[in-house]
Amino acid sequence: MKMENTNKIQKPVCNIPFCESCGQLRLSIIVPVYNVEQYLSKCLNSLLNQDMIVEDYEIIVINDGSTDNSLIILDEYAQRYKNIKIITQENQGLSGARNTGVNHAMGKYLFFVDSDDYIEPNCLFNLLQFAEKNDLDAIRFNYRQAYEDGKVGRIENLTLQNEKIKTGKEFLTDDLGLWCYVWVYLFKTDIVKQQKLFEVGIYFEDGEWTPRVLLQINSIGYLDKLVYNYLQRTGSITLITDITKKEKQISDKLRIIDCVLGLRNRYEDDSITLWSKKILSLSAMSLLNMVIHNFYPQRKYYINELKRRGLFPLSFYSTKKMKYIVKVMLLNISPMLYCRIVKRSDYEK
Repeated sequence: MKMENTNKIQKPVCNIPFCESCGQLRLSIIVPVYNVEQYLSKCLNSLLNQDMIVEDYEIIVINDGSTDNSLIILDEYAQRYKNIKIITQENQGLSGARNTGVNHAMGKYLFFVDSDDYIEPNCLFNLLQFAEKNDLDAIRFNYRQAYEDGKVGRIENLTLQNEKIKTGKEFLTDDLGLWCYVWVYLFKTDIVKQQKLFEVGIYFEDGEWTPRVLLQINSIGYLDKLVYNYLQRTGSITLITDITKKEKQISDKLRIIDCVLGLRNRYEDDSITLWSKKILSLSAMSLLNMVIHNFYPQRKYYINELKRRGLFPLSFYSTKKMKYIVKVMLLNISPMLYCRIVKRSDYEK
């Protein structure tokens, strides 16, 4: 079968009979797609296998310049399901695809789903019911890691009380933790559209976007409910092996560090400062570990970059695990010594 030219910008393919009336849609699900033919059907099936009528939600799929059979699969689904909208664009990366989806979204709430992941059956109705009943700006739920062999990890939940409602700042500083994944939330579409969109062309864009948006939110609720399955697969951003891409990852980690520093300086709030110290500590250690494993001769340069940003001494981002406490203490004593010890332990394995 001949593939369509995916480099040509196309108008959205939309089968929803009431596109002119955005008030009738409760939810927009934004799904960026780039060369995921192996995983795409499972993702879309999970979004369709829900306890909602199709007139209540739209699935906006952004074909971000795919060169495999992803677009063919999408066209087949769009022909069968009237709530699927396809937008094809030249490759802009995950951030650019998400931004396109936001610009076209008509639902009251937004849900970002990556095209190699999937969600639980019949999980959306309760989320929207809770969000709408309390007129929440956002809602947070649980996720777990999933693997290509069918195995799944433990459910990652919060210690926050079920159905507890807080301000965005309270949630950020008290409950968010160290991971800023955007796909564990529903957000009010109007609030997202009022914010600066995802920064295009960087890895770890969630780490810049999520805290910034949470600080603009008046009310966020938590449902202790498994919704999202985060697939760990070869070739995903978090499992990159290409050296050039790893170098960009390190550069982008520095950019995210600068963004967190900017938030801290902008708000000058004690609770935000405390949260930022933990995030910055984790980010610095993650960056240095990448440098040690991939760019060891350049370790002094990156240590100086962290020092120039005032990150030392690092804070203890985990007080429960002794190995993290020891690592942070060693880094604060001597970053160069820390690098040598970690490198030597790699040789001894």
